[in-house]
Amino acid sequence: MSVQFNRLSSGFAAMEVVQGQALPAESRALKLWLDNLPRGNAREMAVMLRNGLALGIKAKMEGSDRYNQLEPVRADIIDSITWLERQFLGSPLPLTHDRLANARLALQLHTLLADSYRLACFELCFPNGAIPLLKSTMVGSALQRSLWHYQQALVLTWKLYQTCAEGVWQGLHRVYQFALSLKLENKDIADPGLGRSMRIHDLYVETALMSLMNPFAFAQTEQDQIRALAKGFSPRCSIQRFSALEHTAKIPVDADLPVDADLPDDEVAYLQNATLISALEHAVVSDDGGQAEVEITRGQSQTLHISVLKKVRRALGLASARGFPRIYDAYEIETIMAISGIHYFAAGRLDFENYIQNLSQMGNQGLSMAADWISMGTDAQAQRSLRAKVLDHSLGGYRLQWSADQALRIRVGEIIGLNTIR
Repeated sequence: MSVQFNRLSSGFAAMEVVQGQALPAESRALKLWLDNLPRGNAREMAVMLRNGLALGIKAKMEGSDRYNQLEPVRADIIDSITWLERQFLGSPLPLTHDRLANARLALQLHTLLADSYRLACFELCFPNGAIPLLKSTMVGSALQRSLWHYQQALVLTWKLYQTCAEGVWQGLHRVYQFALSLKLENKDIADPGLGRSMRIHDLYVETALMSLMNPFAFAQTEQDQIRALAKGFSPRCSIQRFSALEHTAKIPVDADLPVDADLPDDEVAYLQNATLISALEHAVVSDDGGQAEVEITRGQSQTLHISVLKKVRRALGLASARGFPRIYDAYEIETIMAISGIHYFAAGRLDFENYIQNLSQMGNQGLSMAADWISMGTDAQAQRSLRAKVLDHSLGGYRLQWSADQALRIRVGEIIGLNTIR
C-alpha cells in the first residue's frame, strides 16, 4: 500500500455541522431525491445539495456506488454553482452579506464535490491502492473530477481575493500524486459534464502556473486572461522530482500550501516553466502598445493587454522574493490610499487647490487656476489615514489587514502609502 494512497482518505476541508438528508446511495432513491429538489428556489436547492454532500461524505460506501452517485448529482451542482456565481461575481468588494453567503456556498459545493470524488477513488482502490479490474476509467475520472473541482475552488477564491479553505491545496496535491503513482496523469479523460477531455497533468500545471502568476495582483477580468495563458502552456511545462534548472518553482508534495512554498527539497517537486517565461520575453507588442501576442505553439497565440503582460512578468520574476522568510508580527501601521492621499500627506496636509495656489504665489508659470482638476473643493480633497495591522512582512512586501468597520473599498493595484504610528 503506497503512501500516496493512504493520504487520499484524510485531510478533507473542515465543514460546519449541517442538517438534512444525505444523498441516497440507491439509484432509484437518488433519482427521486433529485426530482424533489426545489428547482424554483435556486439558493435553497444549492443548500440542499451542499448538505447532502456533507452528510454523504461521512457514510461508508463502495467506491463504485459513490462514484455512480456523484455523477448524476454533479450536473445539478454545477448548475447551482453557476447560478450562485452570477449573484456575486463582478460585484463591488467587499461583498454584501447575502453575496458573501452565496460565494461561500459556491466554494463549499466545489470543495465537497472534490473531496467526495477523492474519497470515491480511495474506496475504488481499497485495500491495496491498485486499480481494480475493469475500473481504470472510473478511477481516472474520479481523480480528474476531484482535481478540477479543487482547481475551481481556488480560481473562485482568487476572484474573491481571499485565502482558500483549509485542505484545498493539500487535496489538489494528493490527487495529483496518486494519479502519478498510477501513471494516469497523462491519460486523456473525457468529462461529459464539461463537454471536453483533459489530462490530469495539464489541470494540475494550469493551477500551479496561475498561482505562480499571483492572481491577487489582477482584476477579475484579467484573471481570465492569465488563466487562458496558463491553460495554453500547461502541456508544455513539466513536473520533475529533482531539478537544478533556473526557471523552476517548488510544488509541495503533500503540504496544504500553494506553489513556491518554502519547504525542504525532499518535500517538493519542481515545476519547469522555462517555455512560458521565454514566450513572455519574446511577446510581440502591437504598434499602438495596447496589446501583446504571446506565442503558445506554432500557429497559436494568446492576446494579452500590455499591462497584464507586465504584471505576469513581474510576478514570475518575483518568485524568489515570495520565497523570502516572512517575519510574523501583529503591530499597527498607518496607511494612506491612492496617489491623491499620498500627495496630501507628503505636501504637509495640503489639498491640490491650496498646493497649486502656493506654487503660483511662489512664481511658478504655466498654471491655469481655472483647470478642472485643481478647482475641486477642499471637501473633495479631504483625506484621512487608516490604521491597519501588519500580519507579516519580508523583502517581498507587507501583508496587511484592515478592520471591517472601516468599510474600506480598494481596487486591485491601488497604491498604498505606509507610515509608522508615532
